[in-house]
Amino acid sequence: MAVILTVVGIISYFFVSNILKENTYRQMNQTVLQASGRIDSLHHQIDQLSLQFMTNDVVQNSLTHIYLGNGLSLDERQNLRQIVNRFKVFNDGIREFDIYEINGNNLFPSLEPKLRDFIDEAIRQINLHEKR
Repeated sequence: MAVILTVVGIISYFFVSNILKENTYRQMNQTVLQASGRIDSLHHQIDQLSLQFMTNDVVQNSLTHIYLGNGLSLDERQNLRQIVNRFKVFNDGIREFDIYEINGNNLFPSLEPKLRDFIDEAIRQINLHEKR
């Protein structure tokens, strides 16, 4: 009797174990598909936002002034800020919106660190994470 119960227990264990593994595998695949879809959606949103932003006349004029070595006046910076804020309002997946000059200085928002400082910090964080 004990042998039969042991055999039935072992068979039940492997049967239930396989069912749990299959369910876990299906659930993980579903999660990956949903995350991938969200990333694809955000990527498309960023592409569309970038295209709309770069074809804006005010943005084009501001970036041309900067490229030619002319600074932006306070009014031009405020106009640029209004345009950025307008784009942020209509794009819920975008939380940050930075504009950098060719030399790496942050044009918008103007109080943030240089792009190089941001990249160096991100690399440092990655290296710290990999060492763990």
